[in-house]
Amino acid sequence: MSIELNINSKLSKKVTEVSEQLNIDANELIIKAIKKFLHAQEMTLFRKNLKGVAKKNGFGSEEDIYNAIS
Repeated sequence: MSIELNINSKLSKKVTEVSEQLNIDANELIIKAIKKFLHAQEMTLFRKNLKGVAKKNGFGSEEDIYNAIS
């Protein structure tokens, strides 16, 4: 799949600088950054969903969970 991406010159310059420092292709750097961002978002959503499940089951805090398993 191919995606066209338009970024401002400041960000483009930063991508170029960092990719050169890491000695990797700018495209590879962008792919790694997107993967890392998406993973972080997935973890945030997972935590948010898990928090809802915990609340429905009477756990209002991490301390409540700790007390239940201790």
